[in-house]
Amino acid sequence: MKRSDILTLTWNKLQPYGDGGMFITVRMQKTQQFIKNPISEEALELIGFYDEDPERKPTDKVFAGLKNVATTQIYPDMADETKRQSVDRITLKPRINPTLKVVNQ
Repeated sequence: MKRSDILTLTWNKLQPYGDGGMFITVRMQKTQQFIKNPISEEALELIGFYDEDPERKPTDKVFAGLKNVATTQIYPDMADETKRQSVDRITLKPRINPTLKVVNQ
């Protein structure tokens, strides 16, 4: 997503896929075409999507007050399913890799 898309992202742009996953709808300025950008469950948790906030309106900005976001590269030719699989692999949670020890017998 572009920096401007992130800064203007509102809660009503988060939409469900038929299988329970979620995506963000973005309208391309030049072509007016809608693009679906998948969002992972972890990202939804980080932005507070599941938090019950009676004051939150669908048109409220997700990142209210956010001013400086690093621009990320977008991949318009990548297939939707491939993007979803890539997003699902991204995590900020530590991965636990057990170390096996070889014991002399």
